[in-house]
Amino acid sequence: QGGPPVGHPVSVRISGDDWGEIRSFAGEIKAYVATLSGATDVEEDLKEGKGEAVVHPIPDAVAMAGGSPLRLAMEVRAAVDGVEAASVRVGDEDVEIRVRYPEELRRRTSDLGRIAIPTPAGMAPIANIAEIRPGRGWAAVRHYDGRRTVTVSANLSREGIESREANRL
Repeated sequence: QGGPPVGHPVSVRISGDDWGEIRSFAGEIKAYVATLSGATDVEEDLKEGKGEAVVHPIPDAVAMAGGSPLRLAMEVRAAVDGVEAASVRVGDEDVEIRVRYPEELRRRTSDLGRIAIPTPAGMAPIANIAEIRPGRGWAAVRHYDGRRTVTVSANLSREGIESREANRL
């Protein structure tokens, strides 16, 4: 009435707190929408991102080092992303100075384990208190009303089901 349609003719939003359930349900809905007469370009907006190192604390080893999983996470982030050591004003701009481990210790997942982090019991290589595996995160995590959300969408050909009917299903 006020202009052309906006977005995809079929759009289903799945929200929740459990990524496993959201992804599973989104997959089921995506498969169902693909069976609708005339449905094309069926996709979900949850896309895999770049490769990353996934660090899983070894509970007994972390406890023996006198640390905690939270402290381990903070130290790994500081080692990889660095910490702001200072800020310098250059002209009209504030320039952040970050301190972090050298690139050769951060480049590959296998090298990350060699980084030693402080614990109450002394310096400990990450590999001694955590398992490090290559993984993949998400390019973007969308939220709706504060909850994680995945949207399944599709276009419709002229010969198939109509948009109102498809969204009612």
